[in-house]
Amino acid sequence: MATARFNGRPSPAMVVSLVALFVALSGTAFALSNGAVKSRHIAANAVKSKHVKNQGVKRADLRNGAVNAAKLAEGAVNPANLADGAVTPTKLADGAVNSTKLGENSVDSTKIAANSVGNSDLGFASVSSSKLANASVGTVQVADGAITGPKIADGSLTRDDLGVVGTTVVDDAPSIASGTCTTRILSVPGAATGDLAVVNYTAAVGFQFHVSAVSGNSVWVDLCNFTTGAINPPSQNIEVLVIG
Repeated sequence: MATARFNGRPSPAMVVSLVALFVALSGTAFALSNGAVKSRHIAANAVKSKHVKNQGVKRADLRNGAVNAAKLAEGAVNPANLADGAVTPTKLADGAVNSTKLGENSVDSTKIAANSVGNSDLGFASVSSSKLANASVGTVQVADGAITGPKIADGSLTRDDLGVVGTTVVDDAPSIASGTCTTRILSVPGAATGDLAVVNYTAAVGFQFHVSAVSGNSVWVDLCNFTTGAINPPSQNIEVLVIG
């Protein structure tokens, strides 16, 4: 029977086996030096959310445009996250700013576009006299029939406000028989159909008079004698006012 002889030097295979057995039994871990793992060593999509330490991603780690709307959780952006002037008109969606978004007195006249405020935008009694600029209300702003008697202050209307035509006419009426009337046609430039006329015979002794018509630059006045005798009115100046 042949006997194996040990010559005192282990073979290379034996050395590798013994080292592997030693490592396995000892449980010793081999640490990587700082910076040993480069970007080229990491496979695409190999780094998952669970591999990233909380708050491990810093601003410098994000490339420009990396954080889009889809990356932001609802309510994640609060006022403290916005830089001054960060929200420009182009950042606002149509209809995004409603009354709850506006601070007290935040909308002044410079924020309102021309002709943008309509009747439906004004609250009841919201426009007081202090809100109206001097001479801001013209004829076109006043609806037909809007100004009633209670709206006019006592003594505030003048002849110019009423469109009054005033003149003095010389009239030499003929004799008026008892119980009869005569009609005088007074020339008043500017008088028109539908106007109101007021006349004043300063020497109306014994007879009565009233305006019967106004039309075509003329005022018709009836002079009536209700006495028992004839009356011959003197020639006199007649004051005439026509209100258009």
